[in-house]
Amino acid sequence: MHNTIVAEMPKSNGDTEYIEIQTDKKGIENYLFDESHIIQGYADKIFYPEHESQISKILKNSNKEKNRITISGAGTGLSSSRVPLGGNVLSMEKISTIKSSKHIFEYEMYGKKYGISLYNSNGISYAIVPAGMPLMILREILKRNNLFYPPNPTEETSFIGGNISTNASGSRSYYYGSTRDYVMGMRILLPCGEVINLMRGDVYESHNRFEILLSNKEKLELELPTYTMPNVKKNSAGYYFKKNMDLVDLFIGSEGTLGVIEEAFLKVIPIPPITMPVYSFYADPNEAINFVNGLKNYSKDKNEEAFITVIEFYDNNSINLIKKNYSNIIPDNSKSIIYFEITAKNNESLLVALEKISKIMIDNNAIKDMSSFESDWALKAKEIRHALPVNVNEFLNKHHTHKVDTDICVPEDKLSIMLKYYSSIAEESQLYYANYGHIGDNHLHFNFLPRNKAEIEKAEIYSTKLLLKAVELGGTISAEHGVGKRTYMENNEILPLIKLMYGEKGVCEMAKMKKAIDPNLILNIGNIVPEKYLLECD
Repeated sequence: MHNTIVAEMPKSNGDTEYIEIQTDKKGIENYLFDESHIIQGYADKIFYPEHESQISKILKNSNKEKNRITISGAGTGLSSSRVPLGGNVLSMEKISTIKSSKHIFEYEMYGKKYGISLYNSNGISYAIVPAGMPLMILREILKRNNLFYPPNPTEETSFIGGNISTNASGSRSYYYGSTRDYVMGMRILLPCGEVINLMRGDVYESHNRFEILLSNKEKLELELPTYTMPNVKKNSAGYYFKKNMDLVDLFIGSEGTLGVIEEAFLKVIPIPPITMPVYSFYADPNEAINFVNGLKNYSKDKNEEAFITVIEFYDNNSINLIKKNYSNIIPDNSKSIIYFEITAKNNESLLVALEKISKIMIDNNAIKDMSSFESDWALKAKEIRHALPVNVNEFLNKHHTHKVDTDICVPEDKLSIMLKYYSSIAEESQLYYANYGHIGDNHLHFNFLPRNKAEIEKAEIYSTKLLLKAVELGGTISAEHGVGKRTYMENNEILPLIKLMYGEKGVCEMAKMKKAIDPNLILNIGNIVPEKYLLECD
């Protein structure tokens, strides 16, 4: 094992002279926000590179001019990571096909071509995917080849590069894990414009550092942070650090601060033979939670013939937000919904699993459950799941506000404490909210839904209480969204969100590592580590 990787010059695979640039004010405005709507950014121009030599040229010029460059994906993020704070924007939307591989499979949508490379090695399938490929198009290409990419962030238009940058996950992480578990390698442009072709298993941490050797023999020494990450199933807060870690893992979840991901080398699997979505409804939220515990106990048997891949929770307010659309499905006395999916190798195994799980539902007084072998049921089940974020956004648009959300994950043995704390904060704050999400991973999104500016300010205060409780319990402040440029409020002071979890020392350690790879501080400034720490920490 060694901790050094050698960088190379970019491929000359296209015209480096002509790069499409947007300078029109209205055109630029589309890149100054993301789905969080927390902050409004500002920038001088937008670059639209089509291949790595153009990305390299943009980065080299930015270094020469010491001008900031912010990487922009699809804009579906919830932490303002793609929102520029000055300088220029590098849009990844035209990095949409693999240009230098064999076995390319293409797909066209709205006149635009997308392409990935597929191959099999020792019985395992892999896809080489461009960073600007939307998740839904990757899924479609794979489906046509009887393959499946398990991570499933809710927003299907998100780019693969953005998913990797935040270690996105979604509901299937209960069984399949997060994006990190499927990234086998990446082609990355460093802030200096040189390239590293990084494969899992090639470079490991040694003596708490990595080294990158540039073409001019200059050595970049990355001294890693020394903090301990929370022991939870999902975490996207700060730079990944563990002893003997792989260099691949440092770039996953780094939110574009250490380099520009151009291509990803992903592990994919055969399409599961049968997946059955099931909704179960409860009049008592405590019985819903007991049912979740029953599902988790069922999963401990490690039955490979039929297994639970998804466990999701909806509280009463979440139900009320979608009930009008599905009154024929959701009973009037429902106070909680548990949504889960069973994947099975055949119908016989599925029926055996359903019989066992039905008994768990009955033992916990489920008032109704919904499942079906009909093909249109899977589409209806997905529609119901996706109706909640849509209706949340409708509510917020109506009131011209934005949600004050959390992305908390806690250890398994602390979930019951966190659930009680959610309830106490909800009662104390008297604010409208919806609590839902990936309870199989002990990961819920408690979202305050303010109706005016005063309620937004109040929600920020109570959100901080939830975050502090999560850290106290050994959890994370961000399980899948990343921290981006997010802040929290404490004692009337606005502080960087990452500090809440790792403290002053941890943030400074991150700042030093960022400066080692990006000494001119040009790339995605403000993400994870606020500019103040980049300037002050030596």
